[in-house]
Amino acid sequence: MKINFRGVLPGILGFLLLCLILFGILPGFLIYGISLIFAYGSAKWGERKTSIINFLLFLLLSSFVFGFSISLLEIYLLALFGTLLGQGIYAGRSASEIFVPTTILLYGIMLLMIFLQRKYLGMDILSTMEELYLQQLSDGIRDAQFIAELKVVLQEYGVTLLFLVAVLLNLFISWTLQGLLSINRVSSQFQLENYRLGKIGFLQLGGLFLLAYLGAGSVGKNPQTAVFSILIFLLAFYFVQGISLLIYVLKQRGRNRILQVMMVFFATILPFAQIVLVVIGIIDQFRDFRKLEQSS
Repeated sequence: MKINFRGVLPGILGFLLLCLILFGILPGFLIYGISLIFAYGSAKWGERKTSIINFLLFLLLSSFVFGFSISLLEIYLLALFGTLLGQGIYAGRSASEIFVPTTILLYGIMLLMIFLQRKYLGMDILSTMEELYLQQLSDGIRDAQFIAELKVVLQEYGVTLLFLVAVLLNLFISWTLQGLLSINRVSSQFQLENYRLGKIGFLQLGGLFLLAYLGAGSVGKNPQTAVFSILIFLLAFYFVQGISLLIYVLKQRGRNRILQVMMVFFATILPFAQIVLVVIGIIDQFRDFRKLEQSS
């Protein structure tokens, strides 16, 4: 099989981005841009052999310059996540087929890294994140009782909140990727506005609950609480379905991308809008609003 050498560009670009972040030139949160780079490369130049060589090139360059560490393992897994996301798009999978499995994969990566850092480095990252969040809130909120109650909630449901972060992060990566593919006129079946949860399947649901149970136990949380709360945050997928329907309607009515971005942004941060979109997503399971929009 002939290798498309343009397909190894993501490996080089990912390595350059990693260098800029580790040398302190760029902020650390841009590390998730590596997933986006690999996803775009695999979706556009997605031959399997090329994607494997691309990933191995990134792995070898990074290990040679920075050595191997648990922190770098997280970056390798994020690159692998992006590669698999792009491979799914290249294979002609739709957003409905890709979004749930890739979210579960991203959640699994987060849990694995928390477990490894806790076991081998003695770092409880989840608790540190909770403390930083509470510290930021306490600077603006002087109600000590509220902060204390919130701390209990975070300690009990930290693993579940991490799942919600995975959903939102995958939503951002997927939508940005779709925009990049559209700008560069790369045709694909991956259209986030057509995402519908449909029948997730017992295998995927079983995998999600098992991951939550084992992951909670590995990071020192109550497994039963994590599994129960995952049922609640399955509503997050209906929230994504509500957002996808919102994007669909805006596109159908000719609204520009800036308005789409603004609407999605406010829908993500406003609690009332989140509830409305969850309800719309659930109703959309029984009444396909896209068909109603097309017939109107």
